[in-house]
Amino acid sequence: MKVRVETEPKRVSKRLLTLLHTCKSFSWASAWATDNEVVKAALKARKKMIHLVIGTHRYITDPVVLDQCLGIEHVKVFPPIGRLFHPKVYMFELDNRLEVYVGSSNLTGAGLSTNAECGVFLNAEHDDPKLLEFMAYIQKCWDGADILDAEFITSYKANRKRVEWGSPPISRTLTKRPIEAIRSVHVEAKKVQCGVQARCG
Repeated sequence: MKVRVETEPKRVSKRLLTLLHTCKSFSWASAWATDNEVVKAALKARKKMIHLVIGTHRYITDPVVLDQCLGIEHVKVFPPIGRLFHPKVYMFELDNRLEVYVGSSNLTGAGLSTNAECGVFLNAEHDDPKLLEFMAYIQKCWDGADILDAEFITSYKANRKRVEWGSPPISRTLTKRPIEAIRSVHVEAKKVQCGVQARCG
């Protein structure tokens, strides 16, 4: 196995872009995502995309990215409730090898450019059991994530605005099962959004 340590996020970004261009397929799981060059390249290469799982806890993920991902069947999200979704795993299938980046860099502009970050690129044969564990982990994330639809985005935007105003997001007041909670958030978030629109005239 080849191990490449990276402590410079811009080099992580450059390597991810190279791998997106040369890979046969890719699967990613990231705690947060904002609009940046790597996200744009990944969405442009959507035909190679197997799974892209994005977390939305703490409302750090940019709604612009969710809008860009809407309608892409290979994208799912973790809702901003329950256990914190916090991985940063980027898997690539090459011709006869696998390569994965695992480290501290989220799929955000700062995480891939200006933050102090540290991680490793691991490259090994396509049947390497250790790298296949990362692939299985991303699959597990995918299986536990929610479908990204317009209703989710609407509720997310409304709750994110509440956070910006200094109010608690509606979702954090709910303690029911996740699916029931999400449905309730959608209903309440629409009310919040209507109130925002009314105030804005």
